[in-house]
Amino acid sequence: MKKRIYALEHIRSIACISILLFHSVLFIGLNLRGITDLSLNNEKLFKTNNFLISLILEGHVFVSLFIMISGFILVITTSKNIKYLEFIKKRVLRIYPLYGFLIFLGVFVYPDRFDLIKFFSMLTIFNNINSLNLSPFTDASWTISVLIICYLLFPFLYRKSNKKLFQIIVLLLLLRGMIFLITGSIQGIAYNTVIGRLDQFIMGMMVANIYKNYISKQDRIKYSNYLNLLVSFFLLFCMTLFYNKVGGMIYDGWWKIFWFDIEGIIWCYITLYYILLCNKKIKLFSYIDKLSYSIYLVHSMCLYIVLKYDFFIKINNKILLSAFLSAIFIVLPLTLILAYFTYNCVERFFEG
Repeated sequence: MKKRIYALEHIRSIACISILLFHSVLFIGLNLRGITDLSLNNEKLFKTNNFLISLILEGHVFVSLFIMISGFILVITTSKNIKYLEFIKKRVLRIYPLYGFLIFLGVFVYPDRFDLIKFFSMLTIFNNINSLNLSPFTDASWTISVLIICYLLFPFLYRKSNKKLFQIIVLLLLLRGMIFLITGSIQGIAYNTVIGRLDQFIMGMMVANIYKNYISKQDRIKYSNYLNLLVSFFLLFCMTLFYNKVGGMIYDGWWKIFWFDIEGIIWCYITLYYILLCNKKIKLFSYIDKLSYSIYLVHSMCLYIVLKYDFFIKINNKILLSAFLSAIFIVLPLTLILAYFTYNCVERFFEG
């Protein structure tokens, strides 16, 4: 019987809560500044010299963690004799019930926005190309399309060695380079599509192979492991601070060709040594992990309500602090309540 890796529950829980904090702090902060364009492409996004604050302001990096950890978990939990249709069926039942529920909810709320072609695009791998505007019900839907393609490819990727997987990453880098030379732009492709995100999924698979075949058989507690974990977190903070300084998501430069690979590598580094050192069951993380998919999909609705009715904690001249406290004490509890019911009434309804 395989030993359960509880550290993965910690990581996935932290990732979903961090994405919630990122969106909440960003949009509540812009609202408190009187800015009505609540967009990730807003040129008036916050700047900071603080390492910790940069991790919140550039919290979109946790999406990279989500995608990478998906590849890692599938390698760890999938048997060698994988059956394609059975695997896809399990993935469909994992993703589509809640995702489809939110799409239909959005259509019922905004019937004037309905378009049959866009509707079917949202239910397939073409959501990033042609989708309905059902915000705030489906704000996270672009990642669903990316994950669906990753899952469709996984049974084939699973049979490949790390050497072959690395070659696929190189191919994706070359393709993004060609796209940049042809169009002069790469940010949208690299951030929002599988062409930019499959690398991270594959990296998760590669580091899982390394963990299974080599590291998991060694002595876990070594002083060098602690040093590696500290270095990995230092690199994470340096990465988010740099990204914030150079313009963040609105900057569309040539280095975005490989930027999301850097994010993936750092998250692989952190994940590997965190698992080695912190693989203990923590009930809070186990509980949040169960709700993580629901939290990720429904938090935008709760944030929308908080923004619409100006339901904030306001501290004079402390915009970021006000936004952070509002996220922790208002958006997060509302999301946890809603996620509890969507998990138990929608997600679990289709469990085998």
